[in-house]
Amino acid sequence: ATSGELGIYFSRAVTGVDGNKNGVAVIKMNPAMVESLIIIGNKNIDFMFSDECGVVLFSNETDFVYKGLVEIPPDSKEKCAVGTRFPGKEVTLLSYGMVLPEIKKGNSSDVVEFYDEYDNENEVLSYVTLDGHPFIFLLETGSDEFYKTAASISTTVGLFVAVAALSALF
Repeated sequence: ATSGELGIYFSRAVTGVDGNKNGVAVIKMNPAMVESLIIIGNKNIDFMFSDECGVVLFSNETDFVYKGLVEIPPDSKEKCAVGTRFPGKEVTLLSYGMVLPEIKKGNSSDVVEFYDEYDNENEVLSYVTLDGHPFIFLLETGSDEFYKTAASISTTVGLFVAVAALSALF
């Protein structure tokens, strides 16, 4: 029996003392529990987990859940059968069409600046593929916010370096 609700599953093979696999232990976690574990100090950042097909499974922006990053390629239609994997859900597209091709080229992480038609603003999207797992973690924020945060971090690091250099002189 299934609940029909989105869940995050963790599984591990159960191996006997003889080395044979005896089964699988599976834990289903409510996505809200995962969100509480992800601490993002800046509330202007949207974060998402997508599967290998580019379907957003979890996001702090609830409108993004069950949305696609790009069209599912014809050669992946069977593996990514949305109607089977997400019964009763229609997967519509977000405006990240230029990002997923970069991921498919094998890039494990990148930062991309683009114009987001959904939000009508220039934004920065950073992503990382989770090695060995079929997920992509994405962060999205406005370009101005991204550069303001980067400048703040750079200034702080610069001050620490200056203080360290001055203290080395004395």
